Amino acid sequence: MKQMTARLKEEIAAQARPIREVVQRSEYNLYLEGMRRELDRSHYGRLQSPGLDLPR
Repeated sequence: MKQMTARLKEEIAAQARPIREVVQRSEYNLYLEGMRRELDRSHYGRLQSPGLDLPR
């Protein structure tokens, strides 16, 4: 019984590792997206000034 429990714990840990990495990556991507939006909001006037043709 103890061997089975230990093996189950190992399997769960092995499966949880990739999930944790994906979650951390997606949280980081959301953070970057928020920072990008914040920069767009704070620099909106400068980016949209006449004569300045910047791609969005």
